Amino acid sequence: MSKHLLIIGAGIAGLAAGIYAQRSGLNVTILEQHTLPGGMCTSWRRKGYLFEGALHWLTGSSPQNPLHTLWREVGALDDTVKLYYDDPYRSVQHEGQRIFLYRDLQKLQKHFDDISPEDAATTKGLIRDIRRYTRVAMPISDMRGVSVVGPRRSSLGTILKMMPSLPLMARANRLTVTDYLSHFKHPGIQLVLGTLVPEDYSAASLLFSLATMASGDGANQR
Repeated sequence: MSKHLLIIGAGIAGLAAGIYAQRSGLNVTILEQHTLPGGMCTSWRRKGYLFEGALHWLTGSSPQNPLHTLWREVGALDDTVKLYYDDPYRSVQHEGQRIFLYRDLQKLQKHFDDISPEDAATTKGLIRDIRRYTRVAMPISDMRGVSVVGPRRSSLGTILKMMPSLPLMARANRLTVTDYLSHFKHPGIQLVLGTLVPEDYSAASLLFSLATMASGDGANQR
C-alpha cells in the first residue's frame, strides 16, 4: 500500500512539497481554505483594481541562484515567464525629494552621497556590507528519497566562499533593522532602506535583500 501525504495549505511551500512528494510516488492531498491556491502569493481583481500584496521580488529568478532550479522544476518559472530587473527598483518621497534604491551599488553609493554627504562613511559601510552578503548563498540539498530532476547539494566551494562573511552575518543577526539604520543621519535614507523589511527584523534580512538585488537576482513585479 502506497503512503498518503496530507498537506495543510496550498501556499508556495505546500504546493512545492506536494509536487515533489507526488513525483516520489506518494499519494498527495493538499487542503486549502481559500478558493485559490498560492497562499500569500495570491492576487485578485475587484471593481477594476488588482490587489497583489505579496510578491515584491522573486529570490531565485537568476539562474545563478540555487533556488532557480526549484522554481523551474515545480513549474513556477519557464521560458515564457517575463522577468523584470528595474533599476531603480524602489523609491520614496521625503520632504519633496525623491530617494531611490538601485541594484547598481555604484549608483546607490553616489545617490546617497549626493543626498547626504555627512553620511558618506556610513554609506560606504553599507555598500561594503552588501558586497559581502552577495557571497552568501542559501544552503540547499535534496532530501533522501525525494525525486528531483537535477540533484542539488551545497559544494565545499560555496561554503568556503561564504566564510569571510560569517563575522558580518553574526553581527547583523544581533541587530534589528532599526538599530542598523540608526547610523544614518538622513531620515530619507532611513526611510527608503526601511521599506524592504519590517523594522523589527534582523539587519541580516535587510542586507540579504539588498544583496539579492545587487547580485542580479530578485526580479521585481510590474
